[in-house]
Amino acid sequence: MTKNIKFLFALAIASCAALVHGDPPARAGRLNYLSGPVSFAPAQAPDEWSQATLNRQLTAGDRL
Repeated sequence: MTKNIKFLFALAIASCAALVHGDPPARAGRLNYLSGPVSFAPAQAPDEWSQATLNRQLTAGDRL
């Protein structure tokens, strides 16, 4: 579980860096583990939260 939290934290940092520089994401991530309630908001609609699903593709600007 700690490994997944570290991955999500690294993905969030990378997403912030990409937003600052305005470059398109060079990589995409995948949500491969869920424990408890997890919400997701895509970069295109940051105020539209929904339940996250396994194997959801994540890119720069997405929020968990």
